[in-house]
Amino acid sequence: MANYQLKLKQVSSLEKVFFDREPTHDSIQGGSALKGEEYSYQIAFSKVFKQDWWTARSDLKVSVNSELTPFITVRNVKNVPVELAAFPPKNDAGYYSLNSGMYPDPLMPIDQNNPVYAVCHKWHALWISVRVPADCKAGVYPIEVTFEGTDPEDDYKTSSVFNLEVIDVCLPKQEMIVTQWFHCDCIADLHDAEIFSDKHWEMIEKYIRVAVDNGINMLLTPIFTPPLDTAYLAERKTVQLIDCYETNGEYSFRFDKLDKWIDICLKNGVQYFEMSHLFTQWGAVHTPKIVVNVDGKEEKRFGWHMEAKTPEYKRFIDAMMPELVAFLKAKGVQDKVYFHVSDEPFLSLGHLETYKYAQELLAPYTKGFKMLDAMSDIDFYKQGLVNTPVPASDRMEEFLKEDIENRWVYYCSAQAKDVSNRFLSQPSARNRIMGTQMFKFDCVGFLQWGFNYFYSILSKGVINPFETVDSGGAFPAGDAFSVYPYGDEVVESIRLKVFKDAIQDYTAMHLLASYKGKDYVVNLIEEIAGQEIRFDSFPYFGDYIIHYREKINQELKKLV
Repeated sequence: MANYQLKLKQVSSLEKVFFDREPTHDSIQGGSALKGEEYSYQIAFSKVFKQDWWTARSDLKVSVNSELTPFITVRNVKNVPVELAAFPPKNDAGYYSLNSGMYPDPLMPIDQNNPVYAVCHKWHALWISVRVPADCKAGVYPIEVTFEGTDPEDDYKTSSVFNLEVIDVCLPKQEMIVTQWFHCDCIADLHDAEIFSDKHWEMIEKYIRVAVDNGINMLLTPIFTPPLDTAYLAERKTVQLIDCYETNGEYSFRFDKLDKWIDICLKNGVQYFEMSHLFTQWGAVHTPKIVVNVDGKEEKRFGWHMEAKTPEYKRFIDAMMPELVAFLKAKGVQDKVYFHVSDEPFLSLGHLETYKYAQELLAPYTKGFKMLDAMSDIDFYKQGLVNTPVPASDRMEEFLKEDIENRWVYYCSAQAKDVSNRFLSQPSARNRIMGTQMFKFDCVGFLQWGFNYFYSILSKGVINPFETVDSGGAFPAGDAFSVYPYGDEVVESIRLKVFKDAIQDYTAMHLLASYKGKDYVVNLIEEIAGQEIRFDSFPYFGDYIIHYREKINQELKKLV
């Protein structure tokens, strides 16, 4: 007979279950989802003893009983050690803690290396994902999850039931454009693969599938090694999809690798391609690292050692760009391609002149293409240097005053006060609110710099993501990546799944607005939130997003 029992709490996907504290919200009994949607919730559990009996760990077997069982995945929510939880306090109460500690994040498959177990008086969680089929019959589906002791002498058994209502409405196709920057060199390093070897391509495709499955439909495409997060005069591994040659002083190019890349992306659902930046980060002062085969011998022709304004780089661009554009048009993807000049130029640092030069150098070849760059100084847009600016979320107010056709937004480590972000130390509502904000302010695209950046600051070294989640003390934990490498597989994070919920919210809001009008939906969400929703003002904690999403679902149900 078991000398313990499990205390179970069903909690929403917005609750973070910490090892050392009981979840604050009451147990929930159900929720709703549209057809074609992925719905997530959690079961938190803690081991409690009946008498004066103590064992540290009890192994458990978990089973699911539901008509939806073939579409349900159960994973272990595990904790990772956080050193830098946040930058120094800035009068922002929207953090669980500013201290180091263990924080829940990776969603691990249940296997022999990650069994389900309960430790005395500590809290654990299972993440339950339900992929509702697009042709699912509407109705309420009970989902029973049962816990059983695995020891032969342990006859313990208990279960919980969650009632998921499937609404007879299909979630429309995602319209939001989402990119989290994709780092191919990190994949090679963490999976011990030679660049563009068969294994590297295999792992690239696995990461692409996980990205697309979570709403990332635009991919950073390394036509040349992206000049991002690289220490001055240092370099990252060469990941260059365009093969460059110089023979008798004339440049020529092959696009075989780029062709393969595009085919893999299209096969796996990627819809948009952002060509890697053609000038260095923070001002377009230097050229990116580009390897050229010169009369049969490879050499690093461009990089930190060459300024952007050198005539040689102009000669290279004048030779390369017409061929690249012709290739993209022949491939039939020209309408899905965005070009980058330089990441985050700053007016205060005198980057306007160098950025303008770079843009004008590319302009003859990028007509008809969108130019996309993260930038927080609006003067670059006002001077016509970029048609799709991507301002940081804490700088959106001045950009909202401009008549920008396609509004984008981004955040990174610097957006640490008053705005949405995905740090491990922040509540998940602060992550998911971005979908609501983008709906209200008519944004079409979102950018974040780290899908799988597994390096320390400025790419100075490789890190183990299960041990270092702050890039070696550089950024608040959770900024640099939203997936984890696990053997030769890719593990999702809580933060990645919650942002997928944000994308689904955005899509459902647009659907209801198509019937009731945008103002109706905005009023609905702000009434439930209890305040006006702005980029710099919204409730940090609580399940209010779950509540107004439920209301949206029920409104759609009435319409059908």
